[in-house]
Amino acid sequence: PPSTGKPRRALLLDFELPKSVLMSRYIALAGKFEEEEQAILFDPQRVHIECHRGNVVIPTNWVDYSCERIISVCNPGDVSVIDCLQPIMGDQDANLAQVVRPVIGKLQAAADSCGAAADLVDHFNKSGEGSGMNRISGSMAKAAGPDTIITLNSSGPVITVETDLRMDPPIDDLQVEFKPFEFRVISEEEQEERKRATKESKRNELLHETFTDHAWHSAGDLAKNLGISKEGARRRINKLRDDFLEEKKEGQVKYYRRSNNSIQGPWGTTKPSATA
Repeated sequence: PPSTGKPRRALLLDFELPKSVLMSRYIALAGKFEEEEQAILFDPQRVHIECHRGNVVIPTNWVDYSCERIISVCNPGDVSVIDCLQPIMGDQDANLAQVVRPVIGKLQAAADSCGAAADLVDHFNKSGEGSGMNRISGSMAKAAGPDTIITLNSSGPVITVETDLRMDPPIDDLQVEFKPFEFRVISEEEQEERKRATKESKRNELLHETFTDHAWHSAGDLAKNLGISKEGARRRINKLRDDFLEEKKEGQVKYYRRSNNSIQGPWGTTKPSATA
């Protein structure tokens, strides 16, 4: 519990989503919790949500407004979230350090004054170059100003969560999977299993693309059949020979075929038990 002894609160100031979309997502998220925990998510004394997308047309200093709401709503140990930086900047250039740094400074001061945490959401540089702080788009003040930067890098269904801390010991990256309205941490064991499964699947595909039948083929035969160089055919053979191929030699020429113990199709389930 927070040091004040009051119930811990969460304040969400959303400037990006329509209210109907935000609340439908919130309700779906609540459905992932146990019944006794759901009550907390809908307790106005615990969770305070403001949707301001429709209000952004009103001339307002939204940075100052966000600071005022943090100070008036939050107590020590509470969390505030501003989603996201772009709308509250108005017509200011979010790529300029002299513009962004005071914004971050005001939010930090507001959070410090009431003992809360202020979580400011920002979007990535979409180019994919670099990672962590180096991928934050725009002004360097976005990387230099915050006390903590939590970065989400997506790669297919897996999201890597990187945490850059200024005043605490380092934290290892997390691998999470996002399913509708919830994140699930992927253990190291599961990560390794997925890597093995991916590697095996690629080798299976290579096997059945290279050896379409159980006949014997030399590297030259494969090169001709596949329309690749003889060296390219040899590289494929070397990737497969230890686990999936039988080998024989006639004169100076080596021949290979798919092992009878190898997987019988692209979606097979049996790995070879031995090589000839």
